Amino acid sequence: METPLAKVSAQGQLFTPSLLPLHDLRLLDDRNKWQSTGIDPQFDVIGPWPQCPTKISLEIETEEGIAGSSKLYVDSGKGYSEEEGYDLGAVNREQVSYIPLSSAVVSLRLDPFSATGEFKIKKLIFESASNTNDAREDRNKAALDREALASIYLTGNGIEVGALHNPLRVPAYVNVQYVDLKQPEELQKFYVGVTNIKAPDILTDGETLAGVGDESQDFVIANHFIEHCQDPIGTIENFLRVLKPKGILFLTIPDKRFTFDVRRPPTTFEHLLKDYREGGEWSRFLHHEEAHRLILGVTDEKQIRRHMEGMADTHYHVWTQTEMLEMIVRLRKELAFDFDLEAFVNVPPLEAVLIIRKSAGKMSEQDELSWFNNEREAYRQRYPDFEF
Repeated sequence: METPLAKVSAQGQLFTPSLLPLHDLRLLDDRNKWQSTGIDPQFDVIGPWPQCPTKISLEIETEEGIAGSSKLYVDSGKGYSEEEGYDLGAVNREQVSYIPLSSAVVSLRLDPFSATGEFKIKKLIFESASNTNDAREDRNKAALDREALASIYLTGNGIEVGALHNPLRVPAYVNVQYVDLKQPEELQKFYVGVTNIKAPDILTDGETLAGVGDESQDFVIANHFIEHCQDPIGTIENFLRVLKPKGILFLTIPDKRFTFDVRRPPTTFEHLLKDYREGGEWSRFLHHEEAHRLILGVTDEKQIRRHMEGMADTHYHVWTQTEMLEMIVRLRKELAFDFDLEAFVNVPPLEAVLIIRKSAGKMSEQDELSWFNNEREAYRQRYPDFEF
């Protein structure tokens, strides 16, 4: 069934394609509203579309509490893949993107967001991007996303923890091994509707990284993983353990203000310290109870405990930008974790990307002495009348 959004038509260089539901979608009675019934809703885009660089204007309006980004997947004859998937931006505002479509494209797929709930597609327009300067300017505005940061900071050989179906796209010269606790067929039981889960190269607990050697990795990637950890501080400590000196921790954390955790209070650093010192088991039920009560409206303790035993995990801890930065500062100041925060990039409205470099501030004794002598000599030359 075609969406009532628009009929297939083309007016000059403007195209208004139609959408057909493929997966996890149901058209509601008012004929202008959809329901996502799972976490992987998908539309087939029914053409026409331009066969050249294309400006896509999309606006998706969701019910309260739903956030996320839309993605467009391009099939150029070899099927859909993450390599030809494009982030169109966040829902609940107009999204404008430039995508390099061509005559080789045989089909397009639109994933509106990754959550359940009701929504409307208020606008979907494809426009030939004849002005390449506009396209370049738009790309520059959104340059510092995950993929761009990966191209800047990731080199050598490393691991990605908990990639599931959405591994980070990295440059061709970067080698990644994937870490997870279970094989895809086991993970599939907990992530119903999620397909193409990445098979792990290393089967171990992502919090402990048991079996991964100390100082063996050039980088560790953990996107939307730390909130699932019962002991985030211990997890970061293990990430740093396996990194080589000056290695990169690529950490992406959702901002709870723009997820289903919006009504949950931020996790305090004192709570994280207690999890670190006593183990996270003491607070496991408390987190499940809070999530059930504030997100699902479930307050019955027996029901919560039944659900808890059947769930893979939950978002045990939640942060806003403020608490993320506080955690990083206090890990350095109070626990003397040996790293520097190289970049903190807010990717609105969903997440922040933290680029952390291990042992970045250390010099060898020889380098320190050389640096000190050079600076002292520079002062002597600058202030010849002073005594040093």
